[in-house]
Amino acid sequence: MGLVMLLLNKREAMPYHVSMSKKIVLDITLPYPIEKVWQAITQPELMSQWIMETDFSPTVGKEFTFKGKPNKMWRGWVDCKVTKVEPQKLVQFTWQNSEKHTPTLITYTLSKAENGTHVHAVNEGFDSTYGAFSGLFFRSMIKMGMKVEFKKKLPEVLAQV
Repeated sequence: MGLVMLLLNKREAMPYHVSMSKKIVLDITLPYPIEKVWQAITQPELMSQWIMETDFSPTVGKEFTFKGKPNKMWRGWVDCKVTKVEPQKLVQFTWQNSEKHTPTLITYTLSKAENGTHVHAVNEGFDSTYGAFSGLFFRSMIKMGMKVEFKKKLPEVLAQV
């Protein structure tokens, strides 16, 4: 989603396009084989241990939810839909934490690394429905949560698989 703005200079008004879409990117290498990491990012019983309770299935078109504890700022669940799956490589799904927000797109891409598996996680598509500066506050909160999930919780789950 974008916003057309006018850049005023001394000669004329010149239209230009400013993209208001923002994304969160997280890269981490985990000391586990791809097969194990794939299990942790696609099996609902494992995902429920490091993200939130879910009925996820790695099937394109599958609608699912993540459920957590509601609070004053959050209804307690996230509506999602699987958009792309490449076994052992990539899983992608939409993420809508409120009816008033445009869904974002989450992509987890796996690749073999010298010491295990590299995970490239992207959450993109934040726009003005998330508030000022394409949801700067929301993006900051989500980024902090992703760091905890990928750097602490996911490795704890992988150590038990």
